[in-house]
Amino acid sequence: MAAVALHARHSLKLKDAITTRYQPDGSIFNLRRLKSVTKPSSEHIFVLQYADDTALVSHSSAVLQRLLDQLSDVYSHAGLVINTKKTESLQQPCAPDTNPCSFHVEDATIANVNQFIYLCSVLNNTLDLTDDIQRIRLASDAFGPLSIQVLLNKNINIRTRVAVYDAVCVSIRLYDCESWVPYRRHIRML
Repeated sequence: MAAVALHARHSLKLKDAITTRYQPDGSIFNLRRLKSVTKPSSEHIFVLQYADDTALVSHSSAVLQRLLDQLSDVYSHAGLVINTKKTESLQQPCAPDTNPCSFHVEDATIANVNQFIYLCSVLNNTLDLTDDIQRIRLASDAFGPLSIQVLLNKNINIRTRVAVYDAVCVSIRLYDCESWVPYRRHIRML
């Protein structure tokens, strides 16, 4: 899949990509960076992939349709087919009154959705974190029996209890939150 996406990337224009800039030496938040001789690097992103999932990203619906056509063409040359029944389009418009665009793969229309779950995180078109916070609350509620059996058990060493808490509770509660943009109401909910 990655080789197919890499092949499709060569036929695209860099101005159509989402550009990400970063400074690899770790001094991006350091004031000494102003005197630094290193320059920020940039990466042009068209396709995000995880296992057998592919996400196409763009600022423009026309570019996204062209990217979808090119990816479909490259996949067909490799003997692969895009499953349009499983393919969904989630659009996060800048203006709330923007009408959703329709995308096509060959003759099939891709369904527009308001939200879907990707890598255990709820993505939606309003960028609201409430569903993710609710998921964390439900995970926290599931730790009630764990707290009785392990965390409040005086027969278990305190280091073991802390290790269990760090390994289970903290990792699940904080999973995927590094990409959030929380508002005050979300912080209060947590």
